[in-house]
Amino acid sequence: MPTYSYECKKCGHEFDILQRISDDPLKDCPECKAKELKKVIKPSESGGFALKGKGWFKSGGY
Repeated sequence: MPTYSYECKKCGHEFDILQRISDDPLKDCPECKAKELKKVIKPSESGGFALKGKGWFKSGGY
């Protein structure tokens, strides 16, 4: 499951949550209870998309 970041437009509270891709976006702020949450896109700490596990190569080849 992907991790999504949210920020409340009213109080500024920020948090991350694990959600299924098919789940509806959250609307209620857990801090102030306002229905003013928005999803926030943050840059990845690793610098981007990474494939992990046996069989994946960083520089190509087999």
